[in-house]
Amino acid sequence: MNLKRSSIISAAAIMTLLSMAQVKADDVLLTLDLRNEEPHNALSGGCWWLYARKLETGTSPQGDHGISGIRAILANVDVNSICFADDINQMAGGPYTNTLANGTIEIVYGQNLGAPGVVTGVGVSANPNQDRLIASGSWLPGPRPVFSLDPQGFGSETSFLGGPSAPFPASIAATNNLTEVVTLGDLDNTGTVELLDVVTYFNVLSGSLPYNPAADIDQSGDVTNADTSLILDIADGPPYQVPCGCSIPEPTSLMLVSLGMLGLVTRRRR
Repeated sequence: MNLKRSSIISAAAIMTLLSMAQVKADDVLLTLDLRNEEPHNALSGGCWWLYARKLETGTSPQGDHGISGIRAILANVDVNSICFADDINQMAGGPYTNTLANGTIEIVYGQNLGAPGVVTGVGVSANPNQDRLIASGSWLPGPRPVFSLDPQGFGSETSFLGGPSAPFPASIAATNNLTEVVTLGDLDNTGTVELLDVVTYFNVLSGSLPYNPAADIDQSGDVTNADTSLILDIADGPPYQVPCGCSIPEPTSLMLVSLGMLGLVTRRRR
């Protein structure tokens, strides 16, 4: 009973991060990076990485202090493979993941603003193309991962820290939540990685074509020589091996029940 009570309290705190009153702030770009298990087969399954980045809008208050919480709604991902980055202060007790009634997967990241260890600057970088890793996992052969909607028709949401240091003010909801899906190495958006993509990559590397996130394999925010061996490995190497560079978490059915009870599946909308 005590464990259940504690779990409910923790989940309630995360819900609070994502349910603040609307105040004008910056936008957030959520990106799904995909890597096919078989580069020439778009439906072969593979690995995905969820990244986040603040987009400057010039409104006030800003999101300059970093992201405090994310509720991402994904489709076609393996819920049992999901893990969170270890440097973003994901609230203890998770992973906070859930399979919703329409089959989509809900992933909730949140920082406990009332405890030590809050990480400022999540998703904020001087490099305008630099993202911050939030979570990763795999998908099975078949339909590719995409951003989706929950059963009530609402999509992904994010919030910013309200201040630079403790005690942290209430979180501020991002004004807009933008999403994109990128297949690493796939510069012509076919879902596969072929010789033509490698040719295009070298044009991006030389500067004759503009920055393309599909060419930025190492997620540095720039396309450099460090990406060259990586894209060649994707195009010509053996099938990519899962599980995708992160450990598979233990089942947390109690936490999923708690999230459902607290309305993270069917939250009241502003």
